[in-house]
Amino acid sequence: MKPKILCIHGLGISGSAMVQLLRELEMNFGEYEFVYPDGEVETTPTTGKYVRELYSPPYRCFYEMNASASQLLRSHEYLDEIVEEEGPFEGILGFSQGAEVAASFLLYQAPNVTFRFAIFIGGTPPFDVSALAAGKDVTPVKMHGDTHSARIEIPTAHIIGRSDAYREFSKVIVTLCNPRETKVYDHKGAHVVPRGQEAMEDLTAALDWVVNRAMYQ
Repeated sequence: MKPKILCIHGLGISGSAMVQLLRELEMNFGEYEFVYPDGEVETTPTTGKYVRELYSPPYRCFYEMNASASQLLRSHEYLDEIVEEEGPFEGILGFSQGAEVAASFLLYQAPNVTFRFAIFIGGTPPFDVSALAAGKDVTPVKMHGDTHSARIEIPTAHIIGRSDAYREFSKVIVTLCNPRETKVYDHKGAHVVPRGQEAMEDLTAALDWVVNRAMYQ
């Protein structure tokens, strides 16, 4: 049985869209099985008419942009269900909101993280779901390395576009990771899963790096 990577899509696309976005990467890593769940919440497609042109509805998310505490807690319950039913997973990969969800889930799992590595593509700051689950907060709070002590200790690779409007948000996830187990890869594009030969070389290098780091832990 192949080891699995859980791939979390962004706001307003879907698991099937992620299949298309990561097809080249998946081909380069045939030794892994990539799993693409849909978010539970139906929503409008992400900004840009190309989404409607390229990807069929329904469009999904794991929670709405202005998420409530109950939505955030449910998103983690849902991921727990996926891990239990389709796991174990060796790695987790997230794009945009999916990177946010993945980071939040890893921090929520600490210190008993079930994944060995993570890849974040164009992410946004995660919510502190652990505080919500413990009843410490009623209003969802975004996390940052300067304000939260929790860290993702497994190897992480961060794919960040140089012209990404959310570039600084992507860097927030970096602050929540163990710096000794973290590598950042810049690409020339915007808030997208990078495509093309050069970008694919970077994505492949990122996955190679985290896999190799995980092997020696």
